[in-house]
Amino acid sequence: MPRDTSSSRGNLTSQVVHNGFFASASRKSVKKTPGERHKVQTASWQREVWRMFDTVGEFHSACTWISNMISKAKLEMYYEGALIEPGDTQHEAALRALDALFGGPEEQPEMLRLFGLHLSVAGDCYLIATSGGEDEDDEWEVYSNLVVLPDGNWYKLEDDDQPLPTSSLVMRLWRKHPLERKKGDSNARAALPVLSELETMTQRVAADSESRLTGAGLLLLPNEVTFPTMQREATEGDGGDEPVVTRTGVDGFMDMLFDVASIAIADQSAASAKIPVAVQMPGEHIKNVRLINFWSEYDAALKELRNEAIRRLSLALDMPPEVLTGMADANHWTAWQMEEAAIKVHTEPLLKLIVSSLNEGYLWPYLDDEDFDEDEIRKYSFHADTSEMRLRPNRSKEAIELFDRGELSGAALLRENGFKPEDAMDDDERAKWIVRKIAQGSPNPELVAAAVAAMGADLEEFLQIMAPADGEEPQKAIGEKPLQRSLEEHPTREIPDTQDEAIAAASEVVVLRVLERAGNRLKNRMGPNKPAGVAAMNLYQFTPLKQGDLDELLEDAWGLCDEISTPVPRDQLNAYVRNLMLNGVAHDPVVMRRFLALARYTGVAAA
Repeated sequence: MPRDTSSSRGNLTSQVVHNGFFASASRKSVKKTPGERHKVQTASWQREVWRMFDTVGEFHSACTWISNMISKAKLEMYYEGALIEPGDTQHEAALRALDALFGGPEEQPEMLRLFGLHLSVAGDCYLIATSGGEDEDDEWEVYSNLVVLPDGNWYKLEDDDQPLPTSSLVMRLWRKHPLERKKGDSNARAALPVLSELETMTQRVAADSESRLTGAGLLLLPNEVTFPTMQREATEGDGGDEPVVTRTGVDGFMDMLFDVASIAIADQSAASAKIPVAVQMPGEHIKNVRLINFWSEYDAALKELRNEAIRRLSLALDMPPEVLTGMADANHWTAWQMEEAAIKVHTEPLLKLIVSSLNEGYLWPYLDDEDFDEDEIRKYSFHADTSEMRLRPNRSKEAIELFDRGELSGAALLRENGFKPEDAMDDDERAKWIVRKIAQGSPNPELVAAAVAAMGADLEEFLQIMAPADGEEPQKAIGEKPLQRSLEEHPTREIPDTQDEAIAAASEVVVLRVLERAGNRLKNRMGPNKPAGVAAMNLYQFTPLKQGDLDELLEDAWGLCDEISTPVPRDQLNAYVRNLMLNGVAHDPVVMRRFLALARYTGVAAA
């Protein structure tokens, strides 16, 4: 027997009028006798709202926005709530159903777009599929309910004399009207009065633009005024053989005005274009000269009335009002919130209803035709992935932090920072980068020496610079926490004996001052999230920073360099402080001195 299936989920209903056709990978067609035809539902308001869709640009744009949003979704196959990956042979038949629907994944966005458009405008549409036979592709299309007509016990399209093949899949989807459940409904139905207002006001503006009466108005001149005779060269439109045309009275006066206007239009820079037209008439008649305009107070208020109508239309439709009224006052964050609200409140509910209808109207009958058990059929379902719709906020900072903690992949880090996978370093570039990092901050002098050798420097001279002095501890790498010493073991500081020691001591003072100033600026940024009991100079160790953050935190922070008597290497110290803050590690005097020595030798830090 033919299957006549109806499904009802929320306000959207789907009804399979006849499902004798199921497309599949083998393009097979199962012939069945069509079931009893149901009544095609049409309404006069639906024709009117489609006419408004074609004539009112704001309404057309709103419905297009909704349909475009829905088209960004991607249909996926689920089994018992879990995603089925493409190529899973265990669920091959279900994946075939997904691939066959509307020509496959490449064409399904167009199907969703058409569903969104029809349901937003008239709230009613048909999904119709006809078999292409063994060697041709199946034909899928979404039609308005206004073009699907009854033809005996079957159906035909309005522009086609022949009925649809009896093996066709004919599936109706419609939003149920709360009162008349068999009829379609949409927000546009209630917005028809507003749409009519917009159409009328647009027609009024167009009529005013085309009417000659609304141009320069009507000039009234008293009969008692006598104008001088005017002469001008004849034109082809005057007729006759006379080279000069003589006009008297008002006609001559108007000829004079036309001549002056023609000169002004032809050459705006001409002096005659700036000189007023002089007319002499008896003084008692000047007050009787009048200019009548044909516009009214309604014309002055027309712009405001149209804006109000657009605002009412934006509130009536199933979409965020800001889409029509504009988001000029929104920043990137509030714009993202509006976009997120549009997805959750307006788009996703409609998508869920469409997908539920496809499950009951297409997927489950398809699997039934493949001889699946009834209990097994209901475990399969379509779902709509809306991730492509979402305009996410900037998550680059969180991505860098998670990458540094080993919880995020390099590909994800590139994506969240707006880069493509091909922008990543290749193996040679990464090797050079590692060598440079080792040369800047390795805990092992031999590793540093090897890195410097790889960079083309002289090893013996470098080892002399990097070798620890007698009784001095080996250097610590940037990233290694300083040793915790007791008060008894804490070294005392004497007055420096050499110039290098004086520079190192002054440099440390400058570094501590710079870190403190940067920490004070971080306090305002961190707000209540500032860790308790942490000195300002150490705050940078408790929040991830980027190069752009350092430019702001270190602005005007090196003024102390100009105040102290001992000159310090500001560029090298700036590189050292930035290295500390980017890696989030504490300042160490020994590491600082090694860093300055390496910078002087290789020029790496200064560069």
